[in-house]
Amino acid sequence: MTSTCKDCGRAIIWAKNPNKKDIPLDSVPKTMYRIDGLPGQYQAKPVAMRTLHFDTCPNRPSQPNRAGDDE
Repeated sequence: MTSTCKDCGRAIIWAKNPNKKDIPLDSVPKTMYRIDGLPGQYQAKPVAMRTLHFDTCPNRPSQPNRAGDDE
């Protein structure tokens, strides 16, 4: 499901975390790299990842115990 962040107006995508709680993700994926292979033969493979919107929202008020953040 997609919606708009009420604090900054950016588009977000809603997903479930491993504990089945809804979490907001940035709609635009970022390219990260996974390292595979043996020492001396590492290969960097690009992987599209989405960032937790709690961490990137420029207008989000600071909240120590945010809902859906179970890390």
